Amino acid sequence: MPAAGVSQRPTLLEILLLVAIVLLAGGLRAYQIGYKSLSLDEILLVGAAQQGGLLGPYGSLSAAQPPAYLLLMRLVSSVSAAEWALRLPAMIASTAGVVALWALGRALFGGLVGLLAAFFLALSPLHIELAQEAHTYALSATLSTLLLWSLWRAAQRQSASKLGQQEHAIRGWLATWGPYVLFAVLSLYTYAYAWVPVGLSLLIFPLFMQATGPGKAAVLGRDPAGRAALRHMGIALAAVGLAALPLLISQLTAPAVVVDPLLAGIDAGSLQPALRLDSALFSNVLLAFVTYRPDWRFDPLFFSAMTLWWLVGLAWLLWKRWPIGIALGLWLLLPTLLLAWLASLAGPALAPRDLIFVLPVFTLVVAAGVAAMARLGAAIVQRAFPDRGRLAVATNGVLLAILMLAFVKGSADPVTYYYRKPKQDWKTLAAILNTQPTARDAIVVLPGVAGPLQWYLTANAQVIDAPLSAQLERLCQQRDAIYVAQAPTEPPQSEEDTRFLRRNYIRVPLAELDLYYRNCRPDAWYGAGAEKLFPLAQHAGQDFPPIAHAQEQFAALAAQSTPIPAAQPSPS
Repeated sequence: MPAAGVSQRPTLLEILLLVAIVLLAGGLRAYQIGYKSLSLDEILLVGAAQQGGLLGPYGSLSAAQPPAYLLLMRLVSSVSAAEWALRLPAMIASTAGVVALWALGRALFGGLVGLLAAFFLALSPLHIELAQEAHTYALSATLSTLLLWSLWRAAQRQSASKLGQQEHAIRGWLATWGPYVLFAVLSLYTYAYAWVPVGLSLLIFPLFMQATGPGKAAVLGRDPAGRAALRHMGIALAAVGLAALPLLISQLTAPAVVVDPLLAGIDAGSLQPALRLDSALFSNVLLAFVTYRPDWRFDPLFFSAMTLWWLVGLAWLLWKRWPIGIALGLWLLLPTLLLAWLASLAGPALAPRDLIFVLPVFTLVVAAGVAAMARLGAAIVQRAFPDRGRLAVATNGVLLAILMLAFVKGSADPVTYYYRKPKQDWKTLAAILNTQPTARDAIVVLPGVAGPLQWYLTANAQVIDAPLSAQLERLCQQRDAIYVAQAPTEPPQSEEDTRFLRRNYIRVPLAELDLYYRNCRPDAWYGAGAEKLFPLAQHAGQDFPPIAHAQEQFAALAAQSTPIPAAQPSPS
């Protein structure tokens, strides 16, 4: 790797390889971008963006969500409310994040590590998934990467010249710190947890100065140029704080009428795995960053290899480039501990996607580990055959190719798993409820479903709360059929309601949602007619029984059941 502070123009080959990586990243993120239904989080964010004035406040999320992305979603949804259009900004931001990581990796370690990091991030399943979410995550990851790049750039410029002694000090400060202030302010106005990477700048900038400076830890505090660099950083942080002051005031003074709907939306739950402050915290984060699958045993070799590469990269950095190694180590470890600890105190669950700004740096350390392993192999060959320099170069290239092929092979299953993975299918649920019920049928939605479902639902529906059995039984006496929509993340039902739905209703298979159906005619089996729901329930790449087998399934259930008169109470 090149020495710190050394920057050369990228070669034509490097530019061509970067273009190929960007095309790959863009293609993976654009593939089926509008296929799956909007999820609960997406519907809540876009729905809030459509409320209030152009510049806010934006509905129930104004108390917890900075306004920049809400404004962006408001502008986009005014043009088109299609899934692909709402997710397009995230897709573009995610693809740009691949280029941002290349720039950061190249600035820190050279072109090879930059390209490796960009390639690995292009194939990251978590990064791809959040590129297809109408949410802030993808943009926050890109902005945090650019924030770190601008901090390194500022350290380089501060080390290269005594800024405080320049004739045009203000112009020099703007040239040095302007990008950092810009990316920090954009991050704070985009992502709720952006204060973490901005705050980490206080620890990381001195380490970056050490990496680009004369190499003595005490110099930064004693040398006038070092003190000037710290002073200029303080001015930059003050400018960031001043620019973010309106955001802080608006969030602290959010009225209860704004907060209460947000809490009601949280009741519907999040389907993302929660992170808790325990011994498994870092292994859960590592699993999410590597495969984003429920268990590492789905990809044991790939998970082990990525963990090894990450450990080698971190060890190499701490050995050879210790200031940068410590800086990146702080970026990797402190946010996970801090946010998990705060979540354990405040109550809300912390999901891996909340740490998305850590993922690019993790990928960069993996790339550094791969490059270090290839160089180590080449060094061993060089020592064994000192007169055959070309053999060592060839060994380095072959090892790099083998490790990259291993990465491509290992990442194939996690990436395809994302495309196959079910998602909350509000679109199909609404399509069934909009087309299947007749005028004599009733649509019932439970409280956790009512808000998100309204994004797609055009049919009339009524909201009821527990206890369900008595209310549904009375309704069934007045209607021909009942449709009940429920989210599995709602507060758990009583045993009586659960048993009532299981015994008297047919459950239609949908992704991460529940739809129950009952035929209320006295002379009919309670599941009669449900087979027509299956064609619409086959959505989002799920493997459901084909319609040819649906009749057999319902016939088998009917043979085991007896019709239940609508006027009589159901068995408990």
